[in-house]
Amino acid sequence: SHPDISIRFIQNNQNKLYTSGNHNLKDIIYTIFGREIAANLLRVEWQEEILQIRGFAGKPVIARNNRNFENYYIALTKGKMLTGFFNTFILILAGVSGSIFIGSMVAYVINRFNFKGKKLILFMYLFVSIIPMEVSQVSTFKIIASLGLYNTRLAPILLYLGADVLMVYLYLQVLEKIPREIDKAAMLEGASYFQIYRKVIFPLLKPATASIIMLKVISIYNDFYIPHLYMPGEHLNTISTALFNFMGPHRIEWNVINAAIILSLIPMLVFFLILQKQIYTGLTAGSIK
Repeated sequence: SHPDISIRFIQNNQNKLYTSGNHNLKDIIYTIFGREIAANLLRVEWQEEILQIRGFAGKPVIARNNRNFENYYIALTKGKMLTGFFNTFILILAGVSGSIFIGSMVAYVINRFNFKGKKLILFMYLFVSIIPMEVSQVSTFKIIASLGLYNTRLAPILLYLGADVLMVYLYLQVLEKIPREIDKAAMLEGASYFQIYRKVIFPLLKPATASIIMLKVISIYNDFYIPHLYMPGEHLNTISTALFNFMGPHRIEWNVINAAIILSLIPMLVFFLILQKQIYTGLTAGSIK
């Protein structure tokens, strides 16, 4: 037995409801994406005034309303999605570029130089990665506040700059394949260690860098915890915190939220399509010797 489903139709000057017929494409989209997201993909406006569904949703009833982009406009303007895109872009640009520089430098030093404590450094990277981030947030928050960085973009940027263990180990795998004779040849030409890293080694790390960029961009783009905690101001909304604007204590605007979700998916989809070849190459680097 199915849970009780009650559907209420408003009769006053409403468009006719479309409830039957052969609609294979709509059925497929509904099955894959679910009711609300499918409504946005089909550009059909779901309204509480037309449908009131309780319990098991079942197959949706789609209203033949005038198709428009009103929900997307509301998401971009009232939902401050444009501000979210701008702030997220700044965090990604600063966080990704800084963490790649630090992570590749750490991996270069560990791989190319022998010194005491090298294994300890690798162990500390691994040990820190297994500690939940929330455990250290009290002390981290106090440090950020004491530096005067609370409610500024610099707070999350500073936290995103760190190189994680995945980044370091991925770079180490690629560095193992680069012969050390290249370093010696560059030194004979008078290059310093930093010049060898910048002009010789780092360009050869392109596949691993592409994979790391993708992983880091997705991580920052989807992060809600750090921006919400350290950038509570409305003018500092990111994509994830901007979506939270549509959720209130008494009502959730699902139609606008779904439109905002579709908008937020587009940059990541385009980004992945551009870098997919480099990503696949970087992820398999070091797997075969």
